Amino acid sequence: MIKIQLNKSMKEEIVMKKFLLMVGGIVLGMAVIYFVKS
Repeated sequence: MIKIQLNKSMKEEIVMKKFLLMVGGIVLGMAVIYFVKS
């Protein structure tokens, strides 16, 4: 029971990290485009 819950929370953590990386990448990309244009 505890093992399954731990595995679920780990999967959620991985999804969160991927989401944060994606958002960070988009923000970084937009910042680069902004600097290149200006």
